[in-house]
Amino acid sequence: MEGPTIDVEILRAYLTDALPPEEMARVEKALRDSAELRARLEEVRENRGDLGLHTLCEKPLALTIR
Repeated sequence: MEGPTIDVEILRAYLTDALPPEEMARVEKALRDSAELRARLEEVRENRGDLGLHTLCEKPLALTIR
């Protein structure tokens, strides 16, 4: 069973680590499998009002600035 569609709200929760572990794993698998979903995640990340440190294949900003 695939689970519900991964919408913007789920992506926002993913970026803030607010999902249960099983749901985080489902979103991560979907991100690996879908370039379209990765692009939507980037759009959500760019449009967030905060500077969250959750990254996908990148170092958090706090770790790169010295």
